[in-house]
Amino acid sequence: MKKKSIITIIVIIVIIVIAVAAKAHGKNKYPIGTPQNPYVIQWYLVGGTPADLPQVEKALDDYLVPRIGAKVELHFLGWGQYQQVMTNMIVSSSPYDLCFTASYLVNYENFASMGAFYPLTDPNNPQNGLLEKYGQGIIQNLNPAFLNGPKINGVLYAVPTNKEVADQLSYILNSTMAAKVGFDMNSVVPNAGLKTLESLEPFMAKIKAANLPAAVPYSISSSFTYELPDQVYIMSSDMPGAVEMGSTDYKVFDQWESPEYMAYMEYYHHLYQMGYIPAEAAVPNSQSNNLPKNNGINVSDFMPCQDTLSNPTNVGWQQKSFGAFTPIITTQETEGGMTAISINAQRPDIDMKFLNILNTDPYVRNLLQYGIQGVHYNLVDNQVARTPRGISSYSNWQPELGNIYLLYLNQGDPADKWAQFKAFNASANYSPIFGFHFNKTPVEDEITAVQNVEQQYGPSLFTGTADPKVVLPQFIAAMNKAGMQKILAEEQKQVNAWVAAQKAAGTLPVSKVIPQSSIM
Repeated sequence: MKKKSIITIIVIIVIIVIAVAAKAHGKNKYPIGTPQNPYVIQWYLVGGTPADLPQVEKALDDYLVPRIGAKVELHFLGWGQYQQVMTNMIVSSSPYDLCFTASYLVNYENFASMGAFYPLTDPNNPQNGLLEKYGQGIIQNLNPAFLNGPKINGVLYAVPTNKEVADQLSYILNSTMAAKVGFDMNSVVPNAGLKTLESLEPFMAKIKAANLPAAVPYSISSSFTYELPDQVYIMSSDMPGAVEMGSTDYKVFDQWESPEYMAYMEYYHHLYQMGYIPAEAAVPNSQSNNLPKNNGINVSDFMPCQDTLSNPTNVGWQQKSFGAFTPIITTQETEGGMTAISINAQRPDIDMKFLNILNTDPYVRNLLQYGIQGVHYNLVDNQVARTPRGISSYSNWQPELGNIYLLYLNQGDPADKWAQFKAFNASANYSPIFGFHFNKTPVEDEITAVQNVEQQYGPSLFTGTADPKVVLPQFIAAMNKAGMQKILAEEQKQVNAWVAAQKAAGTLPVSKVIPQSSIM
């Protein structure tokens, strides 16, 4: 009996060993990144989690697994938490594959420079770059400005969303109110700088004279700063340092002491004195900019088809937008919406394959934007029509999900919507320092100091509340004391080095001069 028991135990052990070996062999037979053993892409995005996300993820996985051996898990973080959570994940080297980054959120330039994002191109061996190997569809379809502007020391660290590429300030008129007070919108002069704003003053006057309840003729807030058509800013419009459009000497100057800037400040002070700008405009979080229905004019960055895309007809008013100046393609605008691959991603090759599909495959792009056809929306005359259940059940923010030109039109969109976007991009002038990235490290302390000064003086100066002839000299003196001249000198030093390198490579951008007569 004992002998039989021993034989039985030996047989069982052999069976177990064979089973374990077979299982291990099965894993080796199907390595990660195959349909039998798919890689799971962890993707972090900003915004609220859409309803029915698991259902959409399942549809996406069914499509991707047989094509690239991958599944995708989407993680949405609210606007109030995305910056902090992603920063903590990056700094702590927490595992993830893809994340949204931009010039204004999870700062692309900062994190790319510190090595947090996987390099997508190789300037020394272009054929070895991740984008070149697995992103040919992106290269073929993406506006060239997006491929060049975000490069840092010749390397691209994220895939930009193919969308509008230029910066243009826009005056958004309440056309319903214009009709009510009898203002002829054909009298507005678009894309003419200060002349455009001056052509809007009669509308402001009519609103004030009509004494409409709670009406605000011209709505701006404490965070407002001027963008001038003939100036390109090294960092941003609220930080010192600019160069002239069409510049050939690339001289960096303090924009606040330029005659053009003073002209704007004096005119805004005039509008404030006339009562067109709210008395509380300089007060942080004032309500004047939070009641668009009662505003005659709002200010925003321009986007093609803006009036169709943003027209709040459901709240009882219509809008009409006018550009303040000819659009300009800047480095910062090309970084307006990007997807980066983590430097710690286990399979960056698969991540890049997915990004290529995302930016070239209409099925995947529309799935992530609108949900499942027949469940969350239907197509009526090739335009998206939300089903009753799908009106609010699934939607996402366009700029973080890839090439917008792949999207179906929404009902009410003009048939030539995407043609308008491309025409807008084609109409833009290039910044003379397009592709330049300022390294803030040498003047970090001075930048912090001048930011504090700007926060102290800016709201009253830029809303027209303060008389610039009195307050501007005080502002300039405080800026100089905080280290503005050191910042300007460092900017000039870096711009000079960049210009020399671009000239040597034959890649210096061509920038057009904007005639002063068009802005004064």
